[in-house]
Amino acid sequence: MDVLIVAVPKAMIDSRLAVLEQAGLYPLAIDIEAFATYRSLIEHNPDDTLRTGTVALLDIGASHTEINLVVNGKLDLTRTIQVAGKSLTNAIKNAENNSDDEAEQRKYNLDLNDLVDAPAGFVPEPGLKVVQSLVDEILREIRRSINYYQSQLPEGAGEMTVDRLIFTGGTSRLKGLMPYASSRLNVNVSMGAPVMSELAGMTSLNEEDLPLFTVAFGLANKENSAAAKAAA
Repeated sequence: MDVLIVAVPKAMIDSRLAVLEQAGLYPLAIDIEAFATYRSLIEHNPDDTLRTGTVALLDIGASHTEINLVVNGKLDLTRTIQVAGKSLTNAIKNAENNSDDEAEQRKYNLDLNDLVDAPAGFVPEPGLKVVQSLVDEILREIRRSINYYQSQLPEGAGEMTVDRLIFTGGTSRLKGLMPYASSRLNVNVSMGAPVMSELAGMTSLNEEDLPLFTVAFGLANKENSAAAKAAA
């Protein structure tokens, strides 16, 4: 039996429960983002190839980035780093002397495609240069996560490589992020989105916005997953 233990400071749980109660809401369950992401992108995905090999799920939000390694269909490692959307905005703001709003807008106008196969001697503009530096830091953390996971395997285990990298989160919408990451890591990269039958009737949701709701849909589907496993 594989057992995954999750420890969370009680004060963190109490603060979130207090917010819900003040809003007049009654929580049915408490979960962590890694499980919700896994549920949205892997557990309920009809693509069986996601449950073989090693898949890295990279959720880049506003305040933090979460790295999850799924090995042969199981969530085996999760890490959180503090480089994310706000980090990019602040870096652009300082590099180009912009206001907060201007830096946020610039973040989504800059194109990382300009760095893919760039000619020798190419010097990116200041905003793109600082974004490249922080994106590279996120990608290095993926390598570090893989190296750490590899170090925990039994002696003699074969070398592990990532077969697929799936991006989600608001900051994953950076222009050129996927081809840039693919060129740096030499791995198949794609954008992730929840795969649920309930989405069919939600015409107000644009397809490009779905990666923002990966965690939300995973949380909403928690009880359905539990009921399905109990029935099985």
